[in-house]
Amino acid sequence: MCGICGASGPEAERSVAVLNQLQRHRGPDHTAAAPAGRYTLGNTRLAIVDLTESGNQPLVSSDGAIVCVFNGEIYNHRELISQHGLRPTSDSDGGVVPELYSRFGTAALRLLRGMFALAIVDLRDGHLLLARDPLGIKPLYWCRRAGDLLFASEARALTTVARLPGVAREALAEFLRCGHLASGQAPFRGIESLAPNEWAEFDGAAVVRRGEVRPQLWDDPPPPPSGEEVRESLLESVRLHLRSDVPTALLLSSGIDSAAIAWAAAGRGASVTAFTVDVGGGRSEAAAAAQIARHYGHGHVVLTRAVEASDVARFVAAMQRPSIDGLNSYLVCEAVAERGVKVALSGLGGDEAIGGYRHFRLLRALRILAWADRISPALRRALLGHLPMRGPLASGKACELLGPDGPRDADGLSRLQRRLFGPADIAALTGSPQSGNLDRGNLDRTRGSGRSARELSGAELETYLQGMLLPDADAYSMASGVELRVPFVDVDFLRAALAVDPHRGIGKRGFAHMLGEPLLVAAAARPKQGFSVPMDQWMREGALTALVAALADTGAPVWQHLDQSAGLAIVERWRRGGRWAEAWSLAVLNAWLGDLTAPSRAGARAGSGTDGRSPCAG
Repeated sequence: MCGICGASGPEAERSVAVLNQLQRHRGPDHTAAAPAGRYTLGNTRLAIVDLTESGNQPLVSSDGAIVCVFNGEIYNHRELISQHGLRPTSDSDGGVVPELYSRFGTAALRLLRGMFALAIVDLRDGHLLLARDPLGIKPLYWCRRAGDLLFASEARALTTVARLPGVAREALAEFLRCGHLASGQAPFRGIESLAPNEWAEFDGAAVVRRGEVRPQLWDDPPPPPSGEEVRESLLESVRLHLRSDVPTALLLSSGIDSAAIAWAAAGRGASVTAFTVDVGGGRSEAAAAAQIARHYGHGHVVLTRAVEASDVARFVAAMQRPSIDGLNSYLVCEAVAERGVKVALSGLGGDEAIGGYRHFRLLRALRILAWADRISPALRRALLGHLPMRGPLASGKACELLGPDGPRDADGLSRLQRRLFGPADIAALTGSPQSGNLDRGNLDRTRGSGRSARELSGAELETYLQGMLLPDADAYSMASGVELRVPFVDVDFLRAALAVDPHRGIGKRGFAHMLGEPLLVAAAARPKQGFSVPMDQWMREGALTALVAALADTGAPVWQHLDQSAGLAIVERWRRGGRWAEAWSLAVLNAWLGDLTAPSRAGARAGSGTDGRSPCAG
């Protein structure tokens, strides 16, 4: 796990040195910068596999033709060495990358099982390849400056060095729609994010080819597997994710996702230390998590901590893209890092894989609603009046779902569920009616959409997981130098899980019964909680009050982009009992914009030799 960067042109060496400095938190164990043809490559290393100097980067193929910097983990590197008779120059997992690329070119990427963002220079033709893993677990950004190329793991580091003109207006509109950016979207003008499952080949600063790392999950789905096959697929994924030369921890809640990882680790003969964080202000999961850990023979540590204003300031400083989520991820990773943890397993992605979210239950209603749209309004009202207004139908978005213009497919249902502000609020905040248009969704899909659980899982994976959960997990774990591993977000496991019952999905209880564990069945019956923090309470009387209060300032950074009167009306709506997420989105966006131009950031820019221009100006 690392931070990677690189540049071309006369300022390449200097730019890479600054990018390495700005990304040092991602890899405090070793820093390197090296020329490779017309490029300079940089790396800050968090040593996980092969702790010796031979694991340091850049990585070079045995024939000397391929030079690589790499961020992530290749979990099947041992198998690849055996299958292809490789003799890598490094014993680290990334050592297989230049060897495979030397033989197979871009086809080598589909052999890699893991999470990765990488840069490869092929000295035979002088080209640079940038690539991201199929599910977008690790980020990678690039831009051009005065005809030269720059790339880095973090968008904020890149914009600091590149001196780009500001925050992209379309990114702010997307944030208002969803509370996060789209997958593969960068927050700054002039910066591009490589999309999940994408590679791009450069000649100098020009893109000469693009392609997919491997076929999409939706292409050629396998026949429905048996329960035993799904069980073995999870066990294998966890086995591979446990590979490490440092101790591996588990972030454990009382829910089915992390509990299933605890079960699988024990099933593969591994004993890990499970960590449960309790920040107070809500129902504690410590007792139930302790029972799970004890049952599977794992150690268990409950970390209790008060959340102070300084914690919130560090959280905002670590935010690469504006997001309404992630404070929980930041706090838990900071807490385990203080205990010396460098690698932790997480149950992130379990809900997408098994259809665990409550709104999956609404799929059955979509066909009824589509049929009801064709009957008379009076009969339709009478029919819908008999629907039980509880569970997912009890939310404030139920009326829109039930109306004649409500969503009638999986993509539309996902967009409605994940929507933060509606068109009217977005138009008022931005002063542009076009900004409130939600029809396009936040991704250009290639797999089509219907009303199946598989398609809803795909929509959740491509928008919510890849757009918010994974980028937040990377930013907030790496801010504390923790490698977060996500066994559910594994191509082989997802292919198996999504094929079990494409129409209805597995569901939490079905998944627990499939694993055949009574303790997991009990965990699946509990309401979904995960590690949560009392956001509404902290906004009213806790560590987040100052961020909300800052919105009253007419000079607040957010009002350079949005209408203050419309924003304050939303804050007042929350104070009267409205949704905390709406008010929080404005508060955290304001804090993020302000942090981009904070004195410490300005100092970093001055130290880098840039002109100190604000990245949120313009």
